[in-house]
Amino acid sequence: MKINIQLFSKVSDKNLMNLQNYYLKLISRYTKIEVKIRKTRKDKKINYNDIKKYFGKGMNIVLTEHGKLYKTKTFSKYLKDLKLIETNLNFFIGNAFGFTKEVENKADLQLSLSPLTFSHELAHIVLLEQLFRCLNLAAGGKYHK
Repeated sequence: MKINIQLFSKVSDKNLMNLQNYYLKLISRYTKIEVKIRKTRKDKKINYNDIKKYFGKGMNIVLTEHGKLYKTKTFSKYLKDLKLIETNLNFFIGNAFGFTKEVENKADLQLSLSPLTFSHELAHIVLLEQLFRCLNLAAGGKYHK
């Protein structure tokens, strides 16, 4: 399994970049992971034609407030099952306006991290922490209590 995270807005806060690097290092113990910052218009929702080239082989997962909510243990099992079939995971985190319905509908999974709304920068860090937590849990680690 390889995890690809596509960010459609840059992370400008140095502290959040340090957190990103910390979690990338932890996650790399379990799987390959890569974060790409993509350029897109900042004043509107991201549409499918602008990002379809980034939809890759494997599961395309769009983070959206309309997405499915998982409990950590359930999401960990989901990831573990996907790893057994060696599926790449492509996560998409939008800008402040999010994605159009077409993007959400083209995704294999619409995922919500919380009923609360987060900035794209914070959502990115929460996703990384949850990916580490879930991968550690699936591997029998003790990070999740």
